[in-house]
Amino acid sequence: MPWVSRPFKELARELSGMTVPESKRRLQQWLQEHGPGGIEQLARGAADQHVLERPGLRSRTERMLQHAAEQGSIGLADDLLSSLDDDWGFDLDAVTAPTLLVYGAKDPIVPSTHGRWFKRRLRNASPTLAVLPRAGHMVIAPAWQRILQHVDPQHGDRSDV
Repeated sequence: MPWVSRPFKELARELSGMTVPESKRRLQQWLQEHGPGGIEQLARGAADQHVLERPGLRSRTERMLQHAAEQGSIGLADDLLSSLDDDWGFDLDAVTAPTLLVYGAKDPIVPSTHGRWFKRRLRNASPTLAVLPRAGHMVIAPAWQRILQHVDPQHGDRSDV
């Protein structure tokens, strides 16, 4: 994947010669050494810090990260391993549901290049790529109403959710 950072690409080369269980163990070790971190790892720039000023969002995000780490780093390891390969057991051309790809233009972790890659491969899904110019990695917060509208056009415009 073209958006993967250089250190992670180097790790990926190391993992490529291992079995899945071996690669998960190695990746978990790598995550412990480099730490997935907390909210400061997700919210790196001014755009994300601004979003985290919304009432309750910082505390909800911190709780989510705590719960995500309760069983260690295996979930994050699985997620990261899936980003190293585009063979997920199905063909992206088989996806036909209308797809909304949402990215923050100021995201230093998962740039909109990621979305452009998916848009080219989701041809049968009528993909819409939305790159929010002032958003960072925490793009889900400013894009939430748009996401709800995409998922449920009749009810997605509710502001009381």
